[in-house]
Amino acid sequence: MSAAPGRSQASSHRSPQGEGTPVSAAPGRSQASSHRSPQGEGTPVIPVAIRALGPQDAAGYHALRLRALREHPEAFTSSFEEESVKPVCWAEQRLSASAERPHDFFLGAFQGDDLLGMLGLQGRYRPKERHNASVVGMYVVPEFAGQGIGLALLRELIRLASAGAGLEQLDLT
Repeated sequence: MSAAPGRSQASSHRSPQGEGTPVSAAPGRSQASSHRSPQGEGTPVIPVAIRALGPQDAAGYHALRLRALREHPEAFTSSFEEESVKPVCWAEQRLSASAERPHDFFLGAFQGDDLLGMLGLQGRYRPKERHNASVVGMYVVPEFAGQGIGLALLRELIRLASAGAGLEQLDLT
């Protein structure tokens, strides 16, 4: 598996959309255990559950996405203005598993029912690009920034992307 200059790489995944089973926030930890902050060894961090987002999470995902776009417009290719007019059913469709888009999924970091962060993978489906996917839409609410949630989301995305067949390269956007 090779990576383009300045790009990350991983293998494919099968989306666990709708399973609703939390996964580990960090390797070797229980699914809702605290994990260590990348900023400092030994710093305890809040417990989070990382899981695939599905249509049932559309309202929370849509609200978090709009917050991210409003707070950090420079970090996204979409704008708050264009996304704020989209109905929640748009988010339901985006979070639904699709045979036509087998590499597309979004993950959420939860503390209880609260969605604290999100991260997505979007595959490319043209014949010469099917081995690529882009990591998109990373956001963690500022109240919980610096506590390893983004890292936990990225680790889980890479684990899922590596678990299936077909992907050879992940591009960070």
